[in-house]
Amino acid sequence: MKIPVKDSHFIILIMLFVFFNGSAQTIRGVITDIETSEPLSGANITIEGSNEGAISDLDGAFLIDIIDWQNNTLNITFIGYQSKEINLAPHSADHVLNIQLYPDHHTLGEITVDGVISNPVRRNGDALFTGTALTSKGLSIGGAPASTSVYHALDILPGVLIEGVDGYGLSEKSVRIRGIRSSFSGMTLEGFPNYGIMPIGARDDIYDMENIESIALYKGASPADLGTATGSKGGAIELRYRRPNEEFGAEVNQSIGNHNFFRAFTRVDLGKTAFGTSAFVSFSATEADKWKGPGKMGPRYNAVTGITQQFNENFEAEIFVNYNTIKRNAYRRLSYSEAINLKENYTKGFSSELTGVASQDFYYYGYNDGTFTNIDFMGIVRYTPDDNTSVSIKGYVSNEEADYDGTVQRGPNFFKTTSFRDISRMGIIPEVQGRMNQISYSAGYWLEIFDNDAQVYNTRIADQGLIPVGYGFFSVNEKKGIIHSPYAKVAYSPGRFNLQAGLKYFHFTDPATDRFNSVSATELSETPNESLYTRKMTHHALLPSFGIGYSLKDNMQLYINYGKNYMRPYMYNPIISLYVNNMATFADAGMDLQDIFDNWKMETSHHFDFGFRYVSNYLTLSPSIHYARHNNVLASAYDSTVELDYFQNVGEQTAWGVDTEFYLHPVSWFTLIFNPTYTNISYDKNLERQDGIIEIKGNQSPATPRFSLKSGALFSMSDMDISLIYKHIGKRYGDATNIEKIDAYGLFDFSINYSFENINIFRNITAGVYVKNVFDKKHIGIINTSDDSRQGSATYFAGPPRILSGKISLKF
Repeated sequence: MKIPVKDSHFIILIMLFVFFNGSAQTIRGVITDIETSEPLSGANITIEGSNEGAISDLDGAFLIDIIDWQNNTLNITFIGYQSKEINLAPHSADHVLNIQLYPDHHTLGEITVDGVISNPVRRNGDALFTGTALTSKGLSIGGAPASTSVYHALDILPGVLIEGVDGYGLSEKSVRIRGIRSSFSGMTLEGFPNYGIMPIGARDDIYDMENIESIALYKGASPADLGTATGSKGGAIELRYRRPNEEFGAEVNQSIGNHNFFRAFTRVDLGKTAFGTSAFVSFSATEADKWKGPGKMGPRYNAVTGITQQFNENFEAEIFVNYNTIKRNAYRRLSYSEAINLKENYTKGFSSELTGVASQDFYYYGYNDGTFTNIDFMGIVRYTPDDNTSVSIKGYVSNEEADYDGTVQRGPNFFKTTSFRDISRMGIIPEVQGRMNQISYSAGYWLEIFDNDAQVYNTRIADQGLIPVGYGFFSVNEKKGIIHSPYAKVAYSPGRFNLQAGLKYFHFTDPATDRFNSVSATELSETPNESLYTRKMTHHALLPSFGIGYSLKDNMQLYINYGKNYMRPYMYNPIISLYVNNMATFADAGMDLQDIFDNWKMETSHHFDFGFRYVSNYLTLSPSIHYARHNNVLASAYDSTVELDYFQNVGEQTAWGVDTEFYLHPVSWFTLIFNPTYTNISYDKNLERQDGIIEIKGNQSPATPRFSLKSGALFSMSDMDISLIYKHIGKRYGDATNIEKIDAYGLFDFSINYSFENINIFRNITAGVYVKNVFDKKHIGIINTSDDSRQGSATYFAGPPRILSGKISLKF
């Protein structure tokens, strides 16, 4: 008998239903904390090599229907816990699993989805995801610059603008986070503050990134228990070391590239001894020619050692030592007229020889170079008396020495300035973390003693050669400075709500300082200048934070986050130099140097984030609307008493915008990236200057594009990884009056890596090729300017041309 068509469709559907139900299996399970037996809501469960998976519910339970048993490995990951793999044998009965995860006390937690380059992250004890952490995939696509620079490693994230003049990340760079310069952002490594002065801010290029396990970026409000060094106006960055492996192993990376780029990195993990000791040592050497003009970037040497001593299951100690030194020549800056005619001026560099003409020798490369050395000792002692409590004491000693030259023009005269800095810091951070019922808490105290010695020596460039002039002033601190910063944070998660609140107090004391004038090129006055004396100065701020989140579903969350951030005073030398050059004017007005500093205030800012997060096996979406109000901003303004412009806390800025992270991974071997950013940041009112009002109200902050985009695609096929990244930087301005416009540009980066597993003595061999700026696009890389600048004050640097490098990595 012939079956009607519509009936045949019905029978086929029944047969398919029977077939799939006959071959499908269901995996059920509950995920709990092995120490507390509490259910873990939001854990990510996936079948390796497939798109099948689930998210655990409020009771820690999950269910997965398996259609095809091509792979029987179950992967389980959860924030703040060690990942776990379970091998399952297919059979007809349902699987019912009781999965217990171990807390990971060392690493930042991530929701790990194959192919994504970043994930939302929360610190230990937090209830909310308040930051973004790069995955190993995100770290791997940065190429050579991401090996020596923290900022370049973050380049793919929205809301972060990283631009440089050197294609290998060895030169100075321009970084803005939501429009705020990186000098105003905090950075910590294992909770230890990373910063220096002259210029103030984090030293992002003193680590080998192969030794860094995770990088987390907090773009708005910073968690109260996250160290933020000199300030957090632009957010904060948290780094964690890659710990010593418990088994012996070695890693050797060798990179070469155009412009004679060379980088060798070696790390040896010594394994864990019978006495509970494990350690690693690493060393790297990096060097490249400048891509234009004479001189080199490097050599750069870095050496690191890390030791972990496990005394028993409750008590451990760790020591890390990081040494970094680099010599480098600077790149030549351009004027605005040169910048807008970039095709003709792109390769303009410093001269290689002296000419005997002062105006030309101003551009001699030997007058624009420097040597920078950092060494850091860090120690951590951690005691966990029970499953719910951890007590730690962190101590550190840090030193930075630098000696670098630059050329400046003052009126008709040309000068070579030699800047010296010798900065020593030592501190201690006791901290306790714990959990009581559903409440997590942390509390600690950051105490630091510092000694900042920074001087500038002037030499005039004349036709007949260099003529020593002397110090504009020479500072001698009477005592050392000190920082006190207690903090506390609590988090609570009732049902689908997540609540947390924190409070930090920052108290900063600069020591009293004597200053001596030069009486000749080689001599200082025997007694200090009383007008330049500054007494002990103290600044402080109370910094609350608060966040609330609501889980619409197990993998979908709405949140609001608020935090008050700070920036400590930082423009001391420009003020002192201005006072020295106009001493008679200030004396006639009855003003000592101290009178200026008495009016200084701590910069503070209020940050709000309104966000949404969705994470699945196919899609990661994380848009955030942000708003910030910056108070007491240090800006150059007119003082009618002395009829001069100088830095005062008279500025108010408002910033708002949208950051979006979008990763679409419809199949396991492909990921689409789309990370757009819109940032609007401006002064709320005009500023008065000596020659009139500077019209900057409502104008976009210099060097910050309103729109930018980081996008691209990742392909993972068998043992091969390919990435194609496109970065679009919108138009920018070199001045706050928005007259000097720099056009938008776009760059393509490409990388391909191929890995071989278990080849003879090697656990892994990876070979890769990286191409930065594939189409050799000429563009302006750095706009060197202040947020309150006017037309004519900015300098510009050409961005690097096409950079081609190769790398081979061997793991034993």
